[in-house]
Amino acid sequence: MTFAQNNLKNQSSPYLLQHANNPIHWQVWEEDSLQEAQKQDKLLIISIGYTACHWCHVMEKEVFEKQNVAHMMNDNFISIKVDREEHPDVDQIYMLALQIMTRQGGWPLNIIALPNGKPIWGATYVPEKQWLSALYQLKDIYQKDPAKMEEYAEKLEQGILSTQLIEKPENKGFKKEILKEAVNKWSQNFDWTYGGDKNAPKFMMPNQLQYLLRYGFQENNENVLNYVKFTLTKIAQGGINDAVGSGFSRYTVDDKWHIPHFEKMLYDNAQLASLYAKAYQVFKEDLFKDTAKKTLWFIEKKLGNPEGLFYASYDADSLNEKGDQEEGAYYTWTKSQLQKLLKEDFDLFSELYNIDHKGYWENGRYILFKTEDSKELLDKYNLTQEQLKQKEENCLQILHQERLKRPLPLLDHKCLTSWNALTISSFIDYYEATSNKYYLNLALKTANAIWEKLFDRKLFKNFVNGEKQILGTLEDYAFLIKAYLQIYQVTFGKTWLTKAEQLTDIAFAEFFNEEKTLFHLSSRENTYLFTRLFEVHDNVIPSSNAVMCNNLFMMGKLSNTEEYSDIVKKMLHTYADSFSSTPSNYSEWMNTYLNYTHPYYSLSFGEACHKNKSYFLERYLPNVLLSPKMPFHLTQKDFRESDENKYMFLCKELSCQKPTKENIEILHQILFK
Repeated sequence: MTFAQNNLKNQSSPYLLQHANNPIHWQVWEEDSLQEAQKQDKLLIISIGYTACHWCHVMEKEVFEKQNVAHMMNDNFISIKVDREEHPDVDQIYMLALQIMTRQGGWPLNIIALPNGKPIWGATYVPEKQWLSALYQLKDIYQKDPAKMEEYAEKLEQGILSTQLIEKPENKGFKKEILKEAVNKWSQNFDWTYGGDKNAPKFMMPNQLQYLLRYGFQENNENVLNYVKFTLTKIAQGGINDAVGSGFSRYTVDDKWHIPHFEKMLYDNAQLASLYAKAYQVFKEDLFKDTAKKTLWFIEKKLGNPEGLFYASYDADSLNEKGDQEEGAYYTWTKSQLQKLLKEDFDLFSELYNIDHKGYWENGRYILFKTEDSKELLDKYNLTQEQLKQKEENCLQILHQERLKRPLPLLDHKCLTSWNALTISSFIDYYEATSNKYYLNLALKTANAIWEKLFDRKLFKNFVNGEKQILGTLEDYAFLIKAYLQIYQVTFGKTWLTKAEQLTDIAFAEFFNEEKTLFHLSSRENTYLFTRLFEVHDNVIPSSNAVMCNNLFMMGKLSNTEEYSDIVKKMLHTYADSFSSTPSNYSEWMNTYLNYTHPYYSLSFGEACHKNKSYFLERYLPNVLLSPKMPFHLTQKDFRESDENKYMFLCKELSCQKPTKENIEILHQILFK
C-alpha cells in the first residue's frame, strides 16, 4: 500500500467512496494504517461518518476538499476514514472518548490520536480555520513535548475504561417496584403536546416505545398506553413520515415531528414497522396497521436488492432544480407546484397537510404533515370518510408520480447484517399482526440470503457488490439470533433454531467475557483496537448486550439450558439498579426483566394443533413463548405419544395447566390468571 496517496478508490463503502477524490491521503481502517503511523511517528486523524450524514458532506466540501488542508494533513498526519456502519466498535470507542473530552457527540466524528490509536483530541463538524488551527497546535505539542500528550492519552484511556467498571451483580431477586420507579421517572419527560420526549431534536426511539407498550399492556397502565398511542399517532402524521413515498426520516429538528433531517435509515424503518405492527395488535387502529404496511413497502421497494437483502440508507441531500445538492430537495414542495399538480383538490389537500404557516419550512417550501382531525373536513367538503380517504390517496399518488421525475438522493448500497436482521423481525411482526403470509415469505427470503451470503463459519458484517466484507460484531450476531428465533416460533422449522444455536455458540467464543458476564462488541480477532468495550446502553437501536440477554432467555426456555438462565439473571442484576436513574438507557434490559416480574408462559403445540398457532400469533402476547416441543418435565408417563399430539400445553416455570384443545381457554389463562 502506498501511503502517499488517497487509498479509498478501491473501497466499496459509498461513504468512503465519497472521499476517494479528496486531495487528502485517506487510508482505510486496518492494521497497516496504524503500523504506518507508528513507523513514521505521526499522529493519527481518525474521521468517522456515514453516507447519509449531512454534516459529513458539509465538512468534506468546506474542509477536506481544500488543497491547503490536504497539504497540512498529508505532511504531518496519517489520516484514516471510517464508515461507522461498517465499524461500530471503532465508532463506539472514539465516540466515548469525544463525549468524555467535550460532553458532546455526533458525526462527523473527528479524532486526533497517538500513533498507537489512543485519542488525545476530538470534535464533530469543524470549519476550515478552526480545523487547521487545532492541527497545527497538536502537531507542535507532539513534536515539542510528546510525553505530555502521552500522559493525557493515558488519563483519557483510564477515563474510557472507568466507564466499563462493572460491579459483581448481587442476586436481589426481581421486583416490580424497580420497573414502576423507572416508568414513573421516565414519565416526567413525556411530551403530552406532541408525543415522544420533551424538547428537540426528536428521535423516534422505537425500542423505548416497544417497552412502554409492553409495560402498559401487562400492567394495565392506561396512562402509559395512552402516551404510546398518542406518540405513535403524532409520529405517523408528522413530516418525519414521508406521506408521498412512505418511510421515516431519522429525526426532526423541531419538537412537533414536522421538520425532518431527511436521511432515511433501514434500521429506523425496520424497527418502526415492528412497533406499529405491535401497536395495531394492542389498539386495533387502522392508522397503525397502514403505517406499518407502508413502511414495509418502502423497505421492500426502495431499499430491496436482487439478492434478497436490503440497502442501508438514503441521503438527506439531493439535486435541486438548479442542479445543486440541497437538503430535502427531493421531499419538499412549493405551493405553486402543489396547486398545478392537484388542481381542484388543492384546497382540500392543503387543509389536510398544512400548506400554510404551520407546514412552511424554508425557501418557499412546505413539508407535508397533519395536525387536524380529518373528520372536521367531512362536513366542510360534503364527503364521506371513504371519499376523503380516496381523494387523499389520489393526491398523494399524483405527487408520487411527479416526485419520481426528481433526482434521487444518494443510496448507500451496502447491506448490513444487523440491519437486515431487524428487517426480518419487522416482516415477522407484521405477519403475526395480520396473518399475511407474503411478509413471512419476505422474512424467510432475507433470512436465507443472510445465511447464504454473509455466513462462512463466522458471520460477516456487510455485503457489497456481491462480496461479504468485514467480520461481524456482536450486534450482527445478536439481531440475527433474535430474528431466527422469531422465525422458529412462527414456523416451527427446526433449522432456524439450529442456526440460532450455532450463532450463539460462536458469539460466546468470540465475544463473551466470563468474568464480567457480558459480551464485548468487537471480536477477539480485532487486535488493533487499543481496548475492547461492552455495549450496554440502549439507544435508537437497542444495545447488543441487552438483545443477547433476551436471546439467551429464549434459548434457555427452548432448550432447557440452565446455564443460559443463570447468565441472563446475572446480566439483569448487573444493571437493575440503574433502571430508575436513566430508564431510557435500559428499555431492552427492562423488557427482559419483565419476564421475571410478571407471569411468563411457554405454549407448546402438539402436532395436530399446529394450525392453532396463528390464533395466538395475531394477538399481542409478549409474555408467551411458542414452541412445538412438549414441555421437558412432562414424560411419556403423563401422555401417550398419540395423545400429546392432540393437545396444547400452557406452562409457567415447571407448572403446567391442564392440556387443552381450546384456544379460548388458553387465552383466558394467559390474560386473566
